[in-house]
Amino acid sequence: MPDARRAREDRAAEARWRDIGASPPRQARRSRLCIDVNPTATPRSGTTVDLSPIPGDDAGMDSADLRLAVILASTRPRRRGASVAAWVMDQTRTRDARYEIVDLADHPLPILDEPAAASAGTYAHEHTRAWSAVIEPYDGFVFVTPEYNHSMPAGLKNAIDYLWAEWLDKAGALVTYGNSGGLRSGEQLRTVLSAVGIAHVRPQVTLMNRDDFDGYTAAPNVHHEHGLAGMLTDLELWAAAMRGVRSAR
Repeated sequence: MPDARRAREDRAAEARWRDIGASPPRQARRSRLCIDVNPTATPRSGTTVDLSPIPGDDAGMDSADLRLAVILASTRPRRRGASVAAWVMDQTRTRDARYEIVDLADHPLPILDEPAAASAGTYAHEHTRAWSAVIEPYDGFVFVTPEYNHSMPAGLKNAIDYLWAEWLDKAGALVTYGNSGGLRSGEQLRTVLSAVGIAHVRPQVTLMNRDDFDGYTAAPNVHHEHGLAGMLTDLELWAAAMRGVRSAR
């Protein structure tokens, strides 16, 4: 196919994607594919399909240099969350990515008191700048949260609301616990994470107070260990991929 014709078809294909409010996949934009409104369209007969990797597309996909935070959401003096976070950390010891605990109890924040919206990035208070410095280096997050009255702890929501760019285009995963496994807390937290631009993976670890704890100490079974391992694999894949999204902004 002549280069001029191919270029015209590429432009037309991209226009069709824009018409439906989407962007063509990077690989499709830069390979010789016949792209229709349906992104799974089969190339026309005689069209050469070049699916060789785009130089630089695999940049940042190695999990060995990923830095991920396990955010402990509960700040109560007697809390199950500390043992849950310790269990999560124990399961990460053999993984390539680097995991670290971020305990909200170690970063006390007043009820949101910044005069400007977090998206402005102009922080008036030292406690906000300090919190920003804690979160900014991470590529992704595991939120370990209980369920209080069908929702997440107020301290977690407050801590998220303080920042914007530090969360944006990063990956997230949830470990919830409670009388109902923290499911309702997790559902509400997902809406908040979406609002600040965190790409949260589908798998979720849910621990039941009556089944997965010995008193206040987490005692998950092997089933939960397997579930956590799969969730962390997804988190690392997404965290690596989101680096490319951040670099494209």
